[in-house]
Amino acid sequence: MTTESFINNPETEKRWLIQCTNSFKLDKETAIDFSPYICQVPKTIKESKIQSYIPQKIGLGPYHCFRPEFFVTERHKLTIAKNCMDFSEVQHLITETLIFFEPIIRAQYDKFLDIDTHALCWILTIDSLYLLHFLNSYIPYQEIDPEGRSLAQEKEIDSERRSLAQDIIMLENQIPCVVLIEIQMALNQPYSKLFKDLFFNFCKAHSPLQLSEKKKFRSFKFCKARSPHLLAYMHQLIVNNRAIIEEEEEEYDDSKCYFDGYNRSFEDHIVVKVVKNIAGIIPGGDIVEKPMSLMSQLPWDHITGLITKEDENKPQIEEIEIPSVTELEEIAKVKFKLTEGGIRDIKFVEEGSEHTFYLPQITLNSDTEVIVRNLVAYEAATASPESSLELAEYVDFMCGNCGYHKRC
Repeated sequence: MTTESFINNPETEKRWLIQCTNSFKLDKETAIDFSPYICQVPKTIKESKIQSYIPQKIGLGPYHCFRPEFFVTERHKLTIAKNCMDFSEVQHLITETLIFFEPIIRAQYDKFLDIDTHALCWILTIDSLYLLHFLNSYIPYQEIDPEGRSLAQEKEIDSERRSLAQDIIMLENQIPCVVLIEIQMALNQPYSKLFKDLFFNFCKAHSPLQLSEKKKFRSFKFCKARSPHLLAYMHQLIVNNRAIIEEEEEEYDDSKCYFDGYNRSFEDHIVVKVVKNIAGIIPGGDIVEKPMSLMSQLPWDHITGLITKEDENKPQIEEIEIPSVTELEEIAKVKFKLTEGGIRDIKFVEEGSEHTFYLPQITLNSDTEVIVRNLVAYEAATASPESSLELAEYVDFMCGNCGYHKRC
């Protein structure tokens, strides 16, 4: 069965040829990572809730910048860009810097970009200037108290800002860090603050889960090598948030990961272990039945995961209702406590007749669902066969889904 080629006209073929030859002309010492980090979300996932993956107000980067409904916001971005750099400065930046990064930039995307070199550089320059301007608004401002002391005050995040943040954090709207760093250098701004100030303050304001405070995750050298864009940086901070047990800068050992069930058998899956632990203390809990997904129905801090319940009239496996935290407390005397860390520190502890779930704190806001969906989409899109989909497994766990069709 033949499929449609992405090269459908002479101009596209010419651009493809130029991109290939440019890649070959690069210095052999300039290694290009051809693993894409800015990916289009598969249609099967988008269809579940398309507005969570397709920007609604503003497009950043080549995937959505030419959508006609964004014409007004494109002019707004251009106004901000003109206030940051004049025409000659942009021209110099493109011809002297960005154009040489073109193969590296294109390699970040999972789709062939049928866009002229200069057009792509202009798109990324304008969008980067807008993004940096937006991120700078998250830096705490200094306020002088009555005693003359300088106090850092964080700005309030209103609904409009959260709405824009939803678009900015989307996987298909990401801007490569390599471009943002070059833009900051052209603006004579310390590029080292990209991660420790701009990215971190944005993530702190919008992340539904607590972030790692370890110094290495705010180190420019460390983050540049591991965080190709803003969404990836937030994912790093969430997944690597651990309770401090030993030295702060202790390297993470994959063998200790609580949610490393990506390559394990179904019997070793974390959700199965939780079911087995709870089944013994819930009446009728000896039959594992198909769970309901409650992502859109219940707040996450009221979801216990999976329990089982036997229907006397239907001995076969059947979909069940998952009890609330209150019901678990009343029926099984299960206690719920906050873990000091993140998703890697989740545990179910049995001490005599006491049963305790330790779960990370999660904050729900109007932008939470979009952020979580795109974090999971990024994790899945960039996963290798050896990867452990830690955040995805956490979401499955909290949705009460045990390897079946995900609805959340």
